[in-house]
Amino acid sequence: MNDTHARILSDLASQVGHYEQLLKLASRQRDLIAGDRADELLILLGERETVIAKMNLLDQRLRPVRAEWASVSGSLDAEVRQQAQAMFEKLRDLLGKITSSDADDALVLQQKKLDVRKQINATGQQLQVTRHYAADAYASQAKSNLNIIR
Repeated sequence: MNDTHARILSDLASQVGHYEQLLKLASRQRDLIAGDRADELLILLGERETVIAKMNLLDQRLRPVRAEWASVSGSLDAEVRQQAQAMFEKLRDLLGKITSSDADDALVLQQKKLDVRKQINATGQQLQVTRHYAADAYASQAKSNLNIIR
């Protein structure tokens, strides 16, 4: 195995590590969303951004390998090619899990948003009822005070 092949495997292994890290963060993210812990969620999202930035750097180096995989894989030893292909499959699997988790989280957040909107609307309706009740009560009280003055 030459240095280029070793670098490809090393970069792929690093990429797998980053995807695994993202999957762990996605799991923590779900817990934070479920627990309504927004401050911790913001910190976690910052951690995700850091991991994604590292992934983007690796992706730039791996982009030519992916684009020319047919010719690159032909130049690899059978063992190295199998390792690389296994890592590509692992990456696809991890990406699917991360994407699915994020989609589920988006649905949970959307439902929470709808619930908050319903609560706000209910509070607004309660406020209107209270205002009408107060207006009626004060109007009745004002009339009775006028009767006492006469």
